[in-house]
Amino acid sequence: MMRINEFRGEYDFLSNFYEHPMLYEGQAFRNSEAAFQAQKTTDQKQRLRFSAMTASEAKREGRRVSLRPDWDQVKDQVMREVLMAKFADPTLKKKLVRTIGIHLIEGNTWHDNYWGSCTCAKCGDKGQNVLGKLLREVRHKYREEVMTYDRYEMTSADVQAKKQLMEYDSRLMRLARNQNNIDLDMEEDCIAHLWQDGCGDQYILMAHEIAARGFKKVIDIGCCTGYQYLYFKAHGIEMMGIDIHPFKGLEPAPIRMETCTYPHPLHEIFDYDPEETVGVSSLCMSYLGDIEPMFRQAAKDFKYLIITLNRDKMDIVEKYFHLEKVERDIYWLTSRGDPDK
Repeated sequence: MMRINEFRGEYDFLSNFYEHPMLYEGQAFRNSEAAFQAQKTTDQKQRLRFSAMTASEAKREGRRVSLRPDWDQVKDQVMREVLMAKFADPTLKKKLVRTIGIHLIEGNTWHDNYWGSCTCAKCGDKGQNVLGKLLREVRHKYREEVMTYDRYEMTSADVQAKKQLMEYDSRLMRLARNQNNIDLDMEEDCIAHLWQDGCGDQYILMAHEIAARGFKKVIDIGCCTGYQYLYFKAHGIEMMGIDIHPFKGLEPAPIRMETCTYPHPLHEIFDYDPEETVGVSSLCMSYLGDIEPMFRQAAKDFKYLIITLNRDKMDIVEKYFHLEKVERDIYWLTSRGDPDK
């Protein structure tokens, strides 16, 4: 998984020291650090002083206030609420949600191993990273409210597809609690991946892009359970898929799924026109396994691919495909031609 190891530069908005006005419990603050530090006391006069403070000033003042007796018990919940208030701002909310799929770590060198993880030689980057965990919670809570991408607006059909996946996941979880079934556990993990961890939003964006370019068929390499077909179905796109071990599911497979370890030539499995069928992969092709053989074969199987591309593998992919960035880490690939010709 990709990581953000410190909240600086491009990701400074994740830091509580980021200067951005906000409201918390009816009081205005210059930054979320001041909002948090103000809650250390129940003295309203002391709290009011934090409104005009910079983050550094607030942190120092927070060490001097009359500390409320329950602070250790409530501080995590207070931080959670402060972060919810901070990221209620539409601009910050969208920036936070765009980090979905990335592990957030409040790396530091000042030995804060509760809220973050100190990277000095003594501490060894083994902190609890509570702030990073709370940011991920807030990110998950707000993701349904961020309904637009740079290129597309999420439709009601997209939202309905996500809801259907959530309902199916709930059924799987209920069964998994009562059964010792590794296949069931694996399918539940795959379904959760499709709507909790950012992969589902990637599929929605891919479906929009494929439909906008006029294609009606896709083959998903690494199709897991096949239930991402709901995202494509919302745009009138037919889906087929391959996986190393596709799970039969609670119901008959909603799509044609074949057991296959890529790079097995797909024309031996499916009858399809590479000019009209787009290859799709949200994770497997550029994050798992030896990717050069996969992309070498993909250049024979497809004229077009749309994938989530691991950026440190671009030099390999560019041997076989022309790359066009769609958004975030999603790329539209056009084959340079059969590498054996």
